[in-house]
Amino acid sequence: MTEINLLDIKHGDTVTAKFVDATKGTYEITGEVRVENPSYFGGIRRVGGERLLHATSILAHIPGPPAWLDAIAIRDGHGAVWGNDGDDGWVCLGNWGVGQRLTNEQARKMFEARGDVTILLDKDGKGRTT
Repeated sequence: MTEINLLDIKHGDTVTAKFVDATKGTYEITGEVRVENPSYFGGIRRVGGERLLHATSILAHIPGPPAWLDAIAIRDGHGAVWGNDGDDGWVCLGNWGVGQRLTNEQARKMFEARGDVTILLDKDGKGRTT
């Protein structure tokens, strides 16, 4: 079984974790991860109200969607600006392959390879960064 790094688990991911408690015995929780206080050593990760740090093992980890997925416009790690075409894809608006279209899955692979993504306009039309 592959070991899962706790710091690789992000807010919105789904995990199955195994816990052992003196009164409850051994039990598993599957649910969406909530990260509290992200400035405190990377944040306190909880699933079903339990701290993942107290789990005896993480049995499964399914990453959630990236924060940029529902944005209107983003800048990838190489400086190219991309616009969400509203139809499960992204169109390059400048600095690289203008007009090229990628599906969300193609974009996810490319943006992960290129590094940090900056959200220029979120889904509500507000500028912000991730």
